[in-house]
Amino acid sequence: MRHHLPVPLCVLLTLALGAVASQAQTVASRPNLSGLWQPVGSYTFDPADPRGARAADLERYPMTPWGLEKFKANKPAHGDAQSETSNDPTNKCFPPGAPRSYVTPYPVEFVESPTRLAMLFEYDVVYRTVYLDGRGHPKDAETTWMGHSIGKWEGNTLVVHTTGFNGKGWLDRVGHPYSEQLELTERFRLVDKETLQLDLTFHDPKTYTRDWTGQKIFKLKPTWELKEYVCEDNYTFDEFQAETGVKFVQ
Repeated sequence: MRHHLPVPLCVLLTLALGAVASQAQTVASRPNLSGLWQPVGSYTFDPADPRGARAADLERYPMTPWGLEKFKANKPAHGDAQSETSNDPTNKCFPPGAPRSYVTPYPVEFVESPTRLAMLFEYDVVYRTVYLDGRGHPKDAETTWMGHSIGKWEGNTLVVHTTGFNGKGWLDRVGHPYSEQLELTERFRLVDKETLQLDLTFHDPKTYTRDWTGQKIFKLKPTWELKEYVCEDNYTFDEFQAETGVKFVQ
């Protein structure tokens, strides 16, 4: 005897299979950001002011009194306001964190899957994970240099929201500060096969009186490979040997 599924159940199965197929087609039609990308410019998030000549412009960067005090205390090692007595945290090999990792002269490799986007930074051999599986930000999470990032696709644009920053670094290489209240929104869009555009919105009411925006362009480098850049090896290993008497023998 042949058995037939009830009609409503058949309809439900058909709809479910159609939904799965539609979702798979949507995922397949999205751009894939995987690749090794080289940032254009390595000081600021303002393409019109690549060396930070307007870094102190309060119209462009509307700092609160607290933020302005922090900014005036910062002494950049790069850009138009370069100081010989720089107190840039990266001078002591502290991580650049997000989003400052984008404004180094070193590339980043994106590895994208349906549920995650991994960012592998050549500078300091650090990584960042963006979760694409629909989760939210954890409550009372420990603050970090990179923060906690979640993302979703809006058409052909990947929108990433990040919170949970520790406020210890700078936003860029010309000394703009941020606090633990920073919420960063990033919008990634492929302009063409070799150009990735990132538009950023900075929301940090402790440091800035209103939101402000920035942009970064990346160029695809398909023949490049990530190299190892270890800050401590460049700046402190000789000091370590001198202080401990340990000798590195090649």
